[in-house]
Amino acid sequence: MSGANVKNRGNDLCWSVGDNGLLLGNATCKISDPHQKFFMNELGEIRVKSHPGWCLDHTYAMRNPYESKTAMFVPCFSEDPDNNGNTVVHQFSLDAKTGQLKSPSNVWTQSFLGTNSQSCLAYNQGGDSTGYLPGGVKPKLCQGEDKEKFLFTGGQFASSQSLNWTVISEGRLPWTSESNRNPLGVDISSTYEDGDTNKYFMEVTFFNNIQPYYEYKIEFPETRKPKSAMLQFAELQLPGLLISGTKPPTSRPSQQPVTSRPTQKPTHKPTQKPTQKPTQMPITCICPKGQSCVFPFTYSGVTYNSCTTVNNVGKLWCATETNSVGNYISGKWKNCCTCPGSSDLVSA
Repeated sequence: MSGANVKNRGNDLCWSVGDNGLLLGNATCKISDPHQKFFMNELGEIRVKSHPGWCLDHTYAMRNPYESKTAMFVPCFSEDPDNNGNTVVHQFSLDAKTGQLKSPSNVWTQSFLGTNSQSCLAYNQGGDSTGYLPGGVKPKLCQGEDKEKFLFTGGQFASSQSLNWTVISEGRLPWTSESNRNPLGVDISSTYEDGDTNKYFMEVTFFNNIQPYYEYKIEFPETRKPKSAMLQFAELQLPGLLISGTKPPTSRPSQQPVTSRPTQKPTHKPTQKPTQKPTQMPITCICPKGQSCVFPFTYSGVTYNSCTTVNNVGKLWCATETNSVGNYISGKWKNCCTCPGSSDLVSA
């Protein structure tokens, strides 16, 4: 989702989140400010671009009476195994007709009003006796007042706004036979580059996506047995690339092979004048000494019997070492020598 500015009806002010997670509703609207780009996911959690993994908590002031009384962004309960039973506290629904953000949890209304009625988020302009921070966002009993209604501009806010998921990649996982299943209760030693090569695993690759998204969803539309109601797996990895102006990149290498040495440094100045004579002898094509290619090798589910250019910017490469089942081992590769008669160009 692209995220949207949340604007109060009746003025031109927008929601904005401070570095500490404090939510205010009286900021000057900035369409490109990540502290003002909000979105609601399929769980109903309201998240903000500037604080990945944090959710809007309208009951924060109730649990922390000595803090500033306003709704806060805190680490999402849904991502905390010790707290995911409280996920409902971070869930909301959007009334597309009125622009109200309603909480299905009655924790706040029960504690403060003694009722099971639904609560709504509201802009607290100030001047009331609730003790909530003027200019902040607070929970209140849903009554259809203008301060409960918001506008969503400059992007996509919620799935109820005709949200369509973008398919990054799709594929069919090969079936692992009964005899090749991993035993129960064993440790998994997978890495960022590859699965545990001592165990059976399968993968579908997503190399071509360079578009960042706020959310990713993995779906299993069908199983091997169409009527099966169960899907078992021990570990699921979704490798990615961290793209951020405020955080360092991940230390994990890309899934594409890269050259092991930098390119030759160019000369500082161009040649002042051409040579007097052409070169007398042609340059001999020489393959550098080193490891030989190993054929066949399997890379990303495809078996190769000769050098390939896949994911290497058009240059031929091969594996120099494989594991016990013939899979390419991360980092064990080289660019193929293309000199006539080179053994690299002869498939095994």
